[in-house]
Amino acid sequence: MSPDSVKKIIFFFLFLLSAFYMKAQILIPWLGSNGTYGFADENGKVVFRTKIDQPLRVFSKTDVAHPITLGGTTIHLLRNGTIVKFALYAGQVDWITPEGKSKILPNLAFVDFGLKMELVHLKSGVKKDYLHSRNITQPKWFKVYNEYSYLVNDSSCKFHYGAYRVHKDSEKVNFVDTSLHEIFQQDFAFGTIAGNGYFILANQKHKLGVGDMNGKIRLPLIWDQLEMSKKPGFFIVNQDKEAYGKNIKPRVGLVNDAGKLVIDTIHHSIYAFSDRYLLVSNQKKSGIMDYSGKWVLPQDFVSIAYYFDDYFRVEYSNLAQNIINSRGEKQFDKDYKHIVATGLGLHKRFQIECISKDNLSSLADTNFIFTYKDSLTRILSFVELKDRSKVHFYVNDGGVDYYYDDKKGVRDGKGKQIIPGKFNRIQKFNFAEKDYYLVMKDSLYGVYDTEGNILLATEYLQIMGNVQKPEWWAEKETDKSFVRYSVPDGSLDNSSKTIPFLSQSSIYSIASKQKATHEIILPDGSIVHDSIINKYKKWPQLQTSTGERFFCNDFTDPVMMLNSNLKTFIPEGFVIPRNRFYAPEISTGYITVYKMKRDGKEESCGVINHKGEWVLPAKKGVRYFPMSENLIAERGADQNTNFRSDEIEKVKIFRLQNGKTIETFDVNLIAFRLFTPDNNFTMLMGNAGKNNEFAYYHSSGEKLTDDNLVDGGRFLERINIVTIRDKNKGILDVIMNQEGKIICELPGLEADRVYNRGDHWRIKYFTAKDKKTGLQGVLDTLGKTILPFSYKDLNILLPGRIVCNTNINGFTELRDWQGRILHTAAGTSLRHNIRIYESHNGYILISFENLHETAVISPENTLTHIIPGTSPGRYSKPSEDMWNIIPFDMKNKIVFVDISSGIIFKE
Repeated sequence: MSPDSVKKIIFFFLFLLSAFYMKAQILIPWLGSNGTYGFADENGKVVFRTKIDQPLRVFSKTDVAHPITLGGTTIHLLRNGTIVKFALYAGQVDWITPEGKSKILPNLAFVDFGLKMELVHLKSGVKKDYLHSRNITQPKWFKVYNEYSYLVNDSSCKFHYGAYRVHKDSEKVNFVDTSLHEIFQQDFAFGTIAGNGYFILANQKHKLGVGDMNGKIRLPLIWDQLEMSKKPGFFIVNQDKEAYGKNIKPRVGLVNDAGKLVIDTIHHSIYAFSDRYLLVSNQKKSGIMDYSGKWVLPQDFVSIAYYFDDYFRVEYSNLAQNIINSRGEKQFDKDYKHIVATGLGLHKRFQIECISKDNLSSLADTNFIFTYKDSLTRILSFVELKDRSKVHFYVNDGGVDYYYDDKKGVRDGKGKQIIPGKFNRIQKFNFAEKDYYLVMKDSLYGVYDTEGNILLATEYLQIMGNVQKPEWWAEKETDKSFVRYSVPDGSLDNSSKTIPFLSQSSIYSIASKQKATHEIILPDGSIVHDSIINKYKKWPQLQTSTGERFFCNDFTDPVMMLNSNLKTFIPEGFVIPRNRFYAPEISTGYITVYKMKRDGKEESCGVINHKGEWVLPAKKGVRYFPMSENLIAERGADQNTNFRSDEIEKVKIFRLQNGKTIETFDVNLIAFRLFTPDNNFTMLMGNAGKNNEFAYYHSSGEKLTDDNLVDGGRFLERINIVTIRDKNKGILDVIMNQEGKIICELPGLEADRVYNRGDHWRIKYFTAKDKKTGLQGVLDTLGKTILPFSYKDLNILLPGRIVCNTNINGFTELRDWQGRILHTAAGTSLRHNIRIYESHNGYILISFENLHETAVISPENTLTHIIPGTSPGRYSKPSEDMWNIIPFDMKNKIVFVDISSGIIFKE
């Protein structure tokens, strides 16, 4: 490349970079006095006006167009004020870097009309119309294919090296730069961007040449074929890739961008290995040249492959192979039948496998030092192990031929045999945080560890692993079921008879044996034909909290239930009426069953476990309701009478341990039917009446508090405000934790009932009222006073920052956490009329919806502005770079405000 060319290209790229990095600005909708919108910059200076009278979106620094629906028709508004009609799409233009990364060109817009497209320069106003490339087909005679040549069908526009190809007709193209100037004065039949400021161009006679970004023709259009090399400014000419291997006249050469013929057009093919070396071939002779046309390696080789730096794998006329450097020096003492680069995956390096004539394999590193010699048939692939200190390869170990994988095994990087080469298949799998090898020979499976120890011999039809516990389940050919083996030693373990399948959503698993495609594995390890289980496959599957599973058909009456091994477990003579079945109850591990009379009425009710064993024997006149693994409620059989009775129904609670009753107690109020994660496995139970004796209970049956609760939440969360009776039978508010322990007492105070709010468990502070004065203050959840009891209608707006109260004149005041007044509103605004919004940068908007004003609070907790408007229904989170631009409703018009500077974008 000539010095003059270098200067021109450097100047061109500096120009492009200056245009690319031109700072774009945010454009904000601006409301005119006539009710129509325009756009202003961040300082409030009007950039352009429109005739649109509906709210518009902010143009971010990267937005170039917005779709707008007017009267049912979609138009596109460009960021320079241009309105585009009848477009399918209008949007950004991308700059694609040589590394493939995409950046937005802020001064360009792309408009897709379907058949045609339009490029718009948003600053100069220049517009260019062309055919969309989706309507163009690359001519068959133009055989240049690279990453820039492909035609685009979607609504996108991408500039490569500062240029974009445009189509004026099916065989009439040009290129434009980022200013939308056509680069060449004349059009061409076809062409493509070639990278580094060059273009490959073709004329009507189908001859190819090269142009540059300055519009200059660097190579005349006289070549039949032309492609870029890997060194900028050099081009391979007359090479027809479709003619590779054919007996054609040698005419391939290399030229530079000054038109000089560097390598004469006398060769069959030239391939660029790198920006230093070129592979030059003539029939069955290959050699290496540099870009000055000098021979680096003569054409003495049948084939050459480039490895790294200046090392090449060469093949001689006798078909032997070696690795040589650019000086022709051999790196191995002897030649080999095959030399193959073997990658090491995540290790980011590779080794070199050398196969001798007798099919024995050796392995060398990139310093050409052998780690082992003549011990394998073939390395198949690298094994990615969890332990990165180990280097393992799948190998064909002792096979009869290099290309036939008949004896698979595993070796390490030094040639040590980990798994002998005798298997049909080997697969690495990670299990219980360690790597293992599953091997298969003659349709039987076994397991090895990564040290080569046999954990399970190769004698199993199937092997399954449990991801939750370190164990395997395996089936021998002579068995009818699976047996359990421990990890890591593979010893037989009879401690469990149920398979914890990998698919926890299903009771059964389909057998994977090649000859047993219609077999089903049940959790007890037994194998049945799928015809037996087919009718149960559509039944819902239920599970207890301890993992036991059931097939349950609740579409029938009575409900039908089978355990996971397809066995019935409901005691003889008992059923589950459909109108009494409650599926979530099954999670407790208990099932309520009924004995029915001939007339269809209930005779008795009892409770069984998942094995069918009685937990509470059948009893007449009652119904049972399992609440947890440890609690079951007993109620009267005819509960309708409870609503007609003057007395509140007594409910008997059974507390169990290991399925046996250890105590009972009576209540008449229960907060929930079941203990679940949603109620923290706690609930309020007790006796309503004159004394209102309630307590919190845990699902284990443990009573967490005394029977002195008067008021509180239905269950316990992290922090709870609870009203109890003190020792003197007086009313006392306390703060209680999730274990039911009192953190502190609040004598003389009436706390805010935070348990009536859905987020009470997240609260760090709450308001309370002095019972004597009726004034309010703020406490933390340890009972410490944060704000004194001096306020009326006190509400916490933002914990740790802002509160509001009503002053003596009835006006709402905003105060900081120290009680200092930040703002006095124009009237009274109740809490439900106050809307709060927090921005990315710590600013707070407190909007008094009924007063149509909004206070802006800085990150330092000071009042910065009062905005004469409120939110238009909700505040949506803007992007971080536009955190300060917020829409407001001002007299039924949307007006944007910069909450940092206080600029209101209206006339």
